Amino acid sequence: MFKQNVIANFLGKFWPSLLSIIAVPIYIQYLGVEAYGLVGFFVSLQALIAFLDMGLSTAANREIALRYEDPDAMEEALNIVRTLEVAYAAVATVLGLAFLLSSEWLSVHWMSAEGLSATTMMQAVVIFGITLALRWPVALYTGVLFGLERQVLFNILSGSIATLRVLGGIVMVVLVPDILAFLLWQLLSAVVELLLMRVVTWRSLVGGKRAAHGAFDLGVLKKIWAFSASITTNSIVGSVLKQTDKFLLSGLVSLTSLGYYSVAYSAYTGLTMIPSPVADAAFPRFAALLAQNRSEDLARMYHKSSQYVAFLAVPAAAVVAFFSRPILRLWTRSEEVAANAAPILTLLAIAFSLNAMMQVPLRMQLAHGIVWIALSFNAVSAVLLVPMMYALIIRFGLQGAGIGLLVFNLLYYLIVPHIMHRHMLRAEKWSWILSDTFSFLAWGAACFGAAYWLAAGMDSPLYLLTVIAAAGLMYAAGCLLLHPLLRNAARDLVLDNLWARNREGGQVARP
Repeated sequence: MFKQNVIANFLGKFWPSLLSIIAVPIYIQYLGVEAYGLVGFFVSLQALIAFLDMGLSTAANREIALRYEDPDAMEEALNIVRTLEVAYAAVATVLGLAFLLSSEWLSVHWMSAEGLSATTMMQAVVIFGITLALRWPVALYTGVLFGLERQVLFNILSGSIATLRVLGGIVMVVLVPDILAFLLWQLLSAVVELLLMRVVTWRSLVGGKRAAHGAFDLGVLKKIWAFSASITTNSIVGSVLKQTDKFLLSGLVSLTSLGYYSVAYSAYTGLTMIPSPVADAAFPRFAALLAQNRSEDLARMYHKSSQYVAFLAVPAAAVVAFFSRPILRLWTRSEEVAANAAPILTLLAIAFSLNAMMQVPLRMQLAHGIVWIALSFNAVSAVLLVPMMYALIIRFGLQGAGIGLLVFNLLYYLIVPHIMHRHMLRAEKWSWILSDTFSFLAWGAACFGAAYWLAAGMDSPLYLLTVIAAAGLMYAAGCLLLHPLLRNAARDLVLDNLWARNREGGQVARP
């Protein structure tokens, strides 16, 4: 189950990211950098107000996972989902009204547009507000499907919806190169997404029992309030930290400059999809092992998950960090965009490599029911990061935002593990630091740094790809040599595939 969920999560993250990579240069070509800067602002705004989720989707994941295998507890599970549906609908309504009422202020007094009229800006804000309100309850259905261990089904659905949203958006901007037409398509996609996710989630919950629909129960909210509130508070602070750069930039630089930053951030967002498939699949496994008091298995799972994330995240971050300019030039087909966005992307990629190392430890903290460690660090960082980033942007422009995020993630990696391992897995701290993370970071920097040095001054794309591929092979070989957990996983994967092929051919080669 863990392997299937990891693979499904990777494919579910990879496909929308690939679609986005294809779509961004097309959006820029037909809409212009300024209009794409507006889209980037909306995306960052959506991420910032994600704290309104109130931790309920994570709580739903946990509560459903605890009950779905117990037939006697399913009625309570249905009540939980029905009650949370009402809560999400209420928040979505407030959210849509807030965007409607603030549309003039956001479009006239906050953002500075040169080529877009005030009327267009106001209409864009209203359309986006309605779209966000419609997409809001999807977080609940996502949490429920994950709690039901239906991650494969969820990723099929989300991938299909992403295909509809992105490919339809491309067709729309090609036929009608207008920002409002593009946003209206996003609104229509949100309607389809909400209806489809709701139907599939409830059918997965009730099976063939059509009469089972759950009931609203305030007691449900009381039971999960403490856990949800802790996650909510951390999400609020975390959202502020993650979106501080875009919001400060939106008020300090032109919309065109924000467009350059949005391009770099879009590439960075693709990187952030890498750790979550493993970390999300590991989270319920951590909780189960804790409940069964299997401490040795828990430690082994912790190290294995951390090494999986590091093995996958570090080379991706290193390639983007060292080769940001040719990647952006190839992607956007614009030397101007590449020149302005490449330094920012390099900083963001380095910051990502450090943040990725912390994703499995964060899931371990949540499995233990401990939120205060991340919350305390984020709260202190928020107080310090906002004025620091403001000063950095004033001093260094767009790159100042990237420097601020890099400093934050470096401190996150250097400080939080020492605090965390005082409260859990005490004997595993230095093994995690030295073997599970730092060895990957150092080896990845060495391999791809050498590739960057060898490729310096060479204009041939084929030569560049060859050098990067050679560095990747060297990285993979070194990691497999140094880490037995990875080596065993690779061996098992090969043997499983061979066994499956032999079984299909009528021969059973592995017991």
